[in-house]
Amino acid sequence: MNTKKIISEIDNAKLKGDDIIIFPEMAVPGYLLGDEWENYSYITDCFAYNNEIRSATNGIFAIWGNVDLDYTKKMKMVECANIMPLLSNTSTSNYYCSKRAFGFDLRKSQNGFYFTSEYLKMKKDILEKRRIFTSKKLQMLKEGLIHTKSRTEKHASYPVRFTVPDEKVLWDIPFALYNPTEFNAPIVLDSNTPWADPNEMTAVTRVLSSFEGNVKFDEKGLPINPIGRTGLKGRGVLGRWGANFAVDGIVTTFNPISHQLQVLTITRTDTGETALPGGMVDSNETPIQTRNRELKEELSIDPTDLSNFLYESYVYRGYVDDPRNTDNAWIETTVIHTHLEYDIAQNMRICAGDDASDFKWIPITTESLQSFYANHGLTLLMAVKEMVFSDTCPLDDSIIIDLKQQFTR
Repeated sequence: MNTKKIISEIDNAKLKGDDIIIFPEMAVPGYLLGDEWENYSYITDCFAYNNEIRSATNGIFAIWGNVDLDYTKKMKMVECANIMPLLSNTSTSNYYCSKRAFGFDLRKSQNGFYFTSEYLKMKKDILEKRRIFTSKKLQMLKEGLIHTKSRTEKHASYPVRFTVPDEKVLWDIPFALYNPTEFNAPIVLDSNTPWADPNEMTAVTRVLSSFEGNVKFDEKGLPINPIGRTGLKGRGVLGRWGANFAVDGIVTTFNPISHQLQVLTITRTDTGETALPGGMVDSNETPIQTRNRELKEELSIDPTDLSNFLYESYVYRGYVDDPRNTDNAWIETTVIHTHLEYDIAQNMRICAGDDASDFKWIPITTESLQSFYANHGLTLLMAVKEMVFSDTCPLDDSIIIDLKQQFTR
């Protein structure tokens, strides 16, 4: 409703010959109730409305308020202003800035853009952060920390991937010889599969979103992997074009007998590998709801057992280095870490089911972290480090010191 009103006012302003139209903060979502901040569908819709408004701004300068993700603060939702500059007879681009942009004198440059000194400084800062981020991404690629399994491993049904060297991963780097095979699993192509997008991207009505930023598209209008080339085109076994959102649940406890930090794991039925329990987000689910549903389906865990936690944290939101990823479809996840008392953890009635052929509590060591599916080991390491360095860590000081030494060598 708010988006339709915003577009209507933009159209009216253009008819009157106005150059600028400014809407209030949070104009798109309104002021959210607490639970809605964790509602995947709601936040995704808010992102999507930016594109609807953007398409209406050709020929006018518009500023409107929405929510966004603050990638410097563990993906927390923040208010943002969306600035659409006027550039005559040309398509426009979406720019994000903080509310500081309001209240400054707007001037028009020779190339037709409106700007403020604050905006120009902000844009310069963004470009510098992007340069630093690209450098870090290249270094992480070289060290095998990201996007390795997405290029070198594959789902059992996939054809052989086209070889992509580390230095040719990023889309900005030319790779004239790149000619990957296209693969779409039969179940994905089946129009009766409820969780799959239409086969033609032009028939997809939803607006694609990603935790990694604005989704980019190739010359055919297909979304492209935010990290880079994978050596395989199409959707593979993934139902959605672009990001396929999942939730992973990390459940830990400290075993006072073995004096070890332990994590609850499953054995995947499809690969036989050790993994964190979790799965795909259903429509209108929050991450916690998805986590609870998946733990109940895979391990028969009662969600009330998880409510008596000693510590809980959202560890990560973003791209997953997964063997199912392709150039046009990939996994993005939210990771929730819950730490339980040992007695509660041991008294949970656990039974493997659904996508899990077995389960076990395993000690978290530098060795065991190497044996996890996809990048679950790296994610678990992040969770452990975050907890032991947290002011609210529930473990004894001596245990914290030992864990810090073990996982920060």
